[in-house]
Amino acid sequence: MSTSNPNHSILILANTLFYPARRNGMSIRYFPLVRGFAERGYNVDVLIINKFREQISPPDIQGLRQYCRNVDVIEPAANQVKSLRRLSRRIRNVAHLLAPAGWPYELIDNQQGHYLTAVGERFASRERYTAGIGVSVGGNNADLLLSLPEAVRPQRILCDFIDSAYLLKKRARASGRRLIDWLGLLEEWKTRRWERAICRRCPCVYISSKDAETAGGLAQVIPNSIVEDGYEASMPAPLEHPNIAFLGNMAYPPNIEAGTWLARDLFPRLKKALPGLQCYIIGRNPGEGLQRLCREQGIHVTGAVDNIWDYIRSVDVFVFPLFSGAGLQNKVLEAMYAGKPVVCTPIANEGIGAVHGEQLYLASNQAEFMTAIKTALADDGRTGNNAAEFVRAHFSTDSMVDRYVELLRG
Repeated sequence: MSTSNPNHSILILANTLFYPARRNGMSIRYFPLVRGFAERGYNVDVLIINKFREQISPPDIQGLRQYCRNVDVIEPAANQVKSLRRLSRRIRNVAHLLAPAGWPYELIDNQQGHYLTAVGERFASRERYTAGIGVSVGGNNADLLLSLPEAVRPQRILCDFIDSAYLLKKRARASGRRLIDWLGLLEEWKTRRWERAICRRCPCVYISSKDAETAGGLAQVIPNSIVEDGYEASMPAPLEHPNIAFLGNMAYPPNIEAGTWLARDLFPRLKKALPGLQCYIIGRNPGEGLQRLCREQGIHVTGAVDNIWDYIRSVDVFVFPLFSGAGLQNKVLEAMYAGKPVVCTPIANEGIGAVHGEQLYLASNQAEFMTAIKTALADDGRTGNNAAEFVRAHFSTDSMVDRYVELLRG
């Protein structure tokens, strides 16, 4: 484990609170990172720009403060803009959307000036940070840090894109029904240009090599680690066997697409071939449309659960038919960590790099999924054991934190 000067200070600027450990995808990456920084003696400050107006509870802030020197939240400015000025802003935003030279539309934020001023004011009376991480998911936080006056700007700035927004948009458009989407193509182009522009201004990180390709060789890859919290104390949930399952946040569009395909196109055929097979969709926020489809097909939908590891332990085979999305799929890592056979698409394996037939099974269409699931259900445990060893060897928290420390030191 690395050691560090306890006087070194790190600022993390993000748009959502990453506590508790499984609050969201951001927390799966950043909670173990903050905890790792604290264990190495770094002073960590977290600043949340709450542009999405999330409900952030004081107990969650206090929970994260166990590992930080300070956790602070900047709220959006009160909306006191007169109607005529508001209309003018909307017109400018539309013009920005259509202009090839503009930023991606999702980054247009009329409150960016307010956030820049608020951040500068908070830093004015503090020592200059050794390093700052701008988490640029849903916002342009690295650019905000880079725009600060030199006297308060962190000495070294790192941008963490996590997933490539360009790749997400490209795959979302490709999985849609419209053959030509000119606005979508324009947004893709502007997003890739924006990502590369940030990469030229400061060191940048992505979660997988496929995402990092967006930067054209200008970025590094640091994958997530496994959040083991709750694993050792978990007990298998009372599921029916034999079974297959999908795991994930069911409000995430690629997961909705995958769950729908599993319920509508795959499981009906599996039931005919394997009578008695049960199917579970595990995860919070399942939509009514998906729940209705699952009821029709006899699929169990759990919704949110207290300890996800209880359910992971009780699944025979995990199935992840992801045809869109980007980044590293934490749900696949978690299933592999628990020693469970996994059948997934190449997209779901992109950030992991497991070998087909050794640590998991790859499938791209209905016939391949049928064959792979039958093989996985008959697996003698070899693939699951290989998967667990693979994840423990390549996705440890110590390794992730050490790579961040190296980058932040320059």
